[in-house]
Amino acid sequence: MDLVLTTQDLEPLPKQVEEPIMTYSGFLNSSYKSIVKDNYNGKNTNSIFNIKQRIKNRNFTNCCSVGVALKLSVFLTLMILIFN
Repeated sequence: MDLVLTTQDLEPLPKQVEEPIMTYSGFLNSSYKSIVKDNYNGKNTNSIFNIKQRIKNRNFTNCCSVGVALKLSVFLTLMILIFN
């Protein structure tokens, strides 16, 4: 078994030019966000997705208003009982 050594004159890799980043284009400022926003705003109003979203929105709104009314009534009842 012979060991063969060869030397080759390899060309150096070209230097990469680093361009400074002028603006921050994070996830929230990306083109992906604008595409998603356009698709969400341009959805069909009679689509199943839109109907489901309206139902969810109404459920959350009613839930919150009922909860606020309950808390307010309990608070007022306690205040009347404490100061009478």
